[in-house]
Parts: sequence; structure tokens; C-alpha cells
Amino acid sequence: MTNQNQGQERAENGTNGLSSVADELKRESDKLRQLAEELKANEIAIVEMQTNYPHLKQAVYASLREKFERELTPLPDKNLEILATEEGALPLEAFIDELEGTAEGS
Repeated sequence: MTNQNQGQERAENGTNGLSSVADELKRESDKLRQLAEELKANEIAIVEMQTNYPHLKQAVYASLREKFERELTPLPDKNLEILATEEGALPLEAFIDELEGTAEGS
């Protein structure tokens, strides 16, 4: 009878072992299914963003252009060098030491 009891215990342990393996596989399968759903949702969102990007870019640029046109006076129709001289701008050489110091301090 001892052998029979051991046989039953082994059968029960085997069943429990298979059950726990099956449960673990089911949990992993559920995790993979959830990850697949998230991946698909992300792919859909990326496609939507790529589709809308040109329209968004155009809208942002138009908005910025409108804002700048409202807030800034237009540049006169002159050569930029002449305009810079009239405004008292200094040549780049005047700032070389300052630019080099900034680059070294970075």
C-alpha cells in the first residue's frame, strides 16, 4: 500500500506541476497579448503623427509668421550690410575674443 500511496502522490504532484506550468504559460500568454495590443496602439499613434506632421508644421509656421508680423516692424528693403552700419552694428572681429572666451568656458 505504501507503493500505491506514493504512486498517487506522484500523480497528484504531476498534475499540480502541469497545472502550475499551464497557469504560468497562460499568464505569460496574457502578458504577450497585452504587449502586442500596446505595440499596435503605439504603431497606430505613430502613423497618425507622421500623417499629421506636415499639417502641424505648416500651422505652427503660419502662426509664428503671423505673430512676428504683428510684433516686429518689417526690415527695410536695403542691403543688410548698409542696414547694419546705419544701426551701429560692429563687425564680427569685435566679438572674436568674447566668442572664444564663451567657447572655452563651456
